[in-house]
Amino acid sequence: MRFYIPESVRWYIARKKYQQAETLISQFERQAILKNKILETPNISSVEHYKEAKLSDLFTNKTVVLTIIVMGIGYFGSTLAYYLFGNWAVYSFVYGLNYSEEKAYYIFFIWNVIYCVTPFITMYILDRFERKSLILAMSALTTIPLIVLGISNTMWELIVAGGIACIVTGIIVSGYYTYIPESLPTKLRALGSGIIISIGRFGGAVSGVLGAWLFTNGGIQGVMFTAAALYILFAVPVMLYGPLTTNRSLEIVNSKE
Repeated sequence: MRFYIPESVRWYIARKKYQQAETLISQFERQAILKNKILETPNISSVEHYKEAKLSDLFTNKTVVLTIIVMGIGYFGSTLAYYLFGNWAVYSFVYGLNYSEEKAYYIFFIWNVIYCVTPFITMYILDRFERKSLILAMSALTTIPLIVLGISNTMWELIVAGGIACIVTGIIVSGYYTYIPESLPTKLRALGSGIIISIGRFGGAVSGVLGAWLFTNGGIQGVMFTAAALYILFAVPVMLYGPLTTNRSLEIVNSKE
């Protein structure tokens, strides 16, 4: 990735590396011409001068603050649910269903093999729907395999339900990773995204304590049912208050901030 994936044109321009930006644009133009695409004359609406964003710039923008709160809440809940499912599955199999460690890790291995198809499915559907709608739909869908995991005790039921859960939860993660930076204006994108991701990581930390309490009091059912509920609960505010971004230009998204 370091040597073969180029930086964006905007990144080069922001750092006054105009020659590299021109080279990259020329490369994109050649690729478009080879595919018989018509290149329109660009409409330069404004010239922006790069200035490093500060926390004060972020907190004085009420719309951005609201976006960070909404996205932070959603990503926190999604990460919490994801780690409840992922980190407590093997433990639940061994100490809840009395499976041997070998059998439990075999099931977990099969899940990871099944997960390999997730990027290809995500690539096909991610841009076909509005980000927040996709996140809510996948969050609702993932409740089915998680509930099945909570009530199943045969190996093949666990493999199928867990495999489906891995795929759907993976799509949710990709949805958030795409949606979070898109939801913020360009100048505050890095700073705002960092805050949101940090809030989400806190959800991963909480999953250890919450998972232990849930398993102690409710076994595997308590863990999986709670994960299913969290996915739905925390996707709702994102759906209600998150901005529309899919297939919209940066200029349009920025104008809403």
